[in-house]
Amino acid sequence: MIRRRSRLHALCAGLAFTLLAGQAAAQRIVLLRPQSSDPAILSAFAHLQGELAVQDFEVIVVDVSSNETAPDDLEQAAERAHAVAAISLLRSKDSASAEIWISDRVTGKTSRRTISTPPRSEGPTVLAVRAVDLLRASLREFGPEPKPPPDIRGAEPARAPAHVLAWAGAKPEPARGLALEAGVAMQVSGAGFRPAYGPAIAVGYDPTHRIALRLAVQGPIWGARHAAENASVTVLQEQIFAEFGWRFWSTPTLSALALGDVGVHHLSAQGEASAPYVAKNDAAWTALAGVGLGAAWHVGSAASLSLRARSLTLVPRPVVNVGAEHAAFGRPLFNLTAGLDVSF
Repeated sequence: MIRRRSRLHALCAGLAFTLLAGQAAAQRIVLLRPQSSDPAILSAFAHLQGELAVQDFEVIVVDVSSNETAPDDLEQAAERAHAVAAISLLRSKDSASAEIWISDRVTGKTSRRTISTPPRSEGPTVLAVRAVDLLRASLREFGPEPKPPPDIRGAEPARAPAHVLAWAGAKPEPARGLALEAGVAMQVSGAGFRPAYGPAIAVGYDPTHRIALRLAVQGPIWGARHAAENASVTVLQEQIFAEFGWRFWSTPTLSALALGDVGVHHLSAQGEASAPYVAKNDAAWTALAGVGLGAAWHVGSAASLSLRARSLTLVPRPVVNVGAEHAAFGRPLFNLTAGLDVSF
């Protein structure tokens, strides 16, 4: 019985490995890297490799012996790896342009595009994004049809599983540029303080569809109150911070971000007391740092509803004296912001 079970387990494991290996091969992309010292081409390869990896493709880089690529080279590379496609980037004779070659083994065609590459730092990124767009367009040609037209030779639609078809069918999300956000913030300190609420505005710039930079101003945030015997204090807050966001997941409708924040926080305390205590007012500036998560629901081409949750830390930590109690404020300080984000 033990031997039979062992054989059965081995058979199941082998079958599972075969299926998984076949699926991985069907989502494989081969990048042909020519012998080039052009930093723009090498940087574009790195950008393209990272972008495809984020989309869950298995990326294989193959070094070629020349600086020129022929259609047969791409076809052979894709066939050897049993890949969805093979891609090559190379500098054209015009030093201000570059060529993208793609052999798509799903539709059986080879595509070529020559584009101008900006001499600025974003040139490699532009080249990589154009290559991804060209690959999408190539894979999208026949849509979900099971077979290509009879005059197309070398096509193998079976190499494109649901993941690849969904990726090819989605419209690429462009960089959104400048953005303006307005909303409401809720802030909770704990240590006996009530939640506080106030307006929040942010101005941002998205250099790519992955990166979101924001400068946020929140305040006045009021409502935080702490009461003790014969004394109470009401806290008013304002804060300004810079935020770095990384979109680690996105679709045409929804996206999710990881957030990092650094800035300053202002706290003003207004006291009320009866004998034997005396009421006083005081204020303090502290540094602010935090991390969080964000989500956006895209309701239009330029507008989205956003929700951001942050855990903030104040350094040094303010301590408010309320009667005989010492109430520590803001470590951690939980911040929740909801608003409307409009890009330009």
